[in-house]
Amino acid sequence: MAAEIQQLSDLIASSVSTLLRTCEDNKTPFPDPKQPFTPQSEAFRASQAANDATNLIAASALQLAARVLPPYVSMMSIASGVLRPVPGRLLRILATDHCYKELTPDVFTNTRLSTIMDSGKCVSDILEKPEDKHEGTSGLAAFLELFAGDGAKSSSQLFENMRDPNTARSGEPNHTPFNRAFDVDLSLWLWYETKDQAYRRRRLEVAMCGVAQMQPPDVLDDVLNWKAIPKESIVVDVGGGIGTSSIALSKKNAHLKFVVQDLQTVCAEATTYLSKEYPEISETGRLSFVPHDFFTPQPMANASVFILKQIMHNWSDPYCARILRALRAAAMPTTKLVLADNIVAYACHDPTVQSGLNSGHKEAPAPLLANYGAANGLPYLIDLGMMVWFNSQERTIGQLDTLLRSTGWQLVSAKRHDPRSNFFEPVVAVPIETCV
Repeated sequence: MAAEIQQLSDLIASSVSTLLRTCEDNKTPFPDPKQPFTPQSEAFRASQAANDATNLIAASALQLAARVLPPYVSMMSIASGVLRPVPGRLLRILATDHCYKELTPDVFTNTRLSTIMDSGKCVSDILEKPEDKHEGTSGLAAFLELFAGDGAKSSSQLFENMRDPNTARSGEPNHTPFNRAFDVDLSLWLWYETKDQAYRRRRLEVAMCGVAQMQPPDVLDDVLNWKAIPKESIVVDVGGGIGTSSIALSKKNAHLKFVVQDLQTVCAEATTYLSKEYPEISETGRLSFVPHDFFTPQPMANASVFILKQIMHNWSDPYCARILRALRAAAMPTTKLVLADNIVAYACHDPTVQSGLNSGHKEAPAPLLANYGAANGLPYLIDLGMMVWFNSQERTIGQLDTLLRSTGWQLVSAKRHDPRSNFFEPVVAVPIETCV
């Protein structure tokens, strides 16, 4: 593998030299990316040497990217493409993206990329019990199926949804391309709760477990100085599911109390899960599950910290504003708000990159796009998923700042990561004193 990477790098370097030398010799300058396309600007391709060099550069760069990027990033890009319906042809186009390898004509084998789609189960077992396909798996196959299946079908209606004046500017969760594609009037969340969608509901749960496995378990550890928070202080994990974040934090902060809020059915399942998997935490009573709808007034008026992890990206701005205002109304002057979602980087230079709001964020060196271009495509694919499923979005640091200020919160810090290896980039906000 190391030798192949070096070969690809050398091939790119030698081909670039050939291309530039050929353009200079033929007096056919290589096109300036800042200038508009004209047929004359492609004159350099008349040279066979130049044309061969461009093909080698592109093929080598794409193959090198497939080798060095995390497998799930490459697979998300492939899953978002156009696939042909005939099995042999389907495998071949995937082999073109290095997902499979064609050993001999019409004979294919797995690669490192394609193993992500493998549930590890026998085909006969899946055919016998298709509803259990993703049970006991890593969750990555479920994640890809979610995007390549329902996600692709929903995306096919994006153009029609944007043309329709009734849905084009709507932030309602039941005015989405998903609704148009599946001909339902319920939001995706409510549709998943119906009896006929048990498979899809479970697939999402398994997929989210897979996403969690790709992230560091201590993603919130250094967002705040948890040890400095006074003993017996309360941390409220709003919409916290089965308490993944709170459980991780409680292990290292025995002096704090954690309240995880979610729907009643989720809380019942989570209580059982906690007592079974983490009896040492359950027996202390320091972590509890309390049913709560985060669109209603927040009952915890003595929270030192509110956590919103993977909540905001599921809702459009008007709905997020309702959630944030409810928390602001319940906040003490010293309360801190921790939001953990993916922050979408601009494709251009970010003027806040040197500020405290963007601590840790690094832009790509010139002449690359500031966001690393296609090598960092995963956040934008997820953003598109939020759009077609929920009429929501992943937000830039500027959009988060505007949303927080409009609801009485001031963004004071952000923990930025390389978005290619981490979905969560937590930000911390505090109450604006003049807002209630």
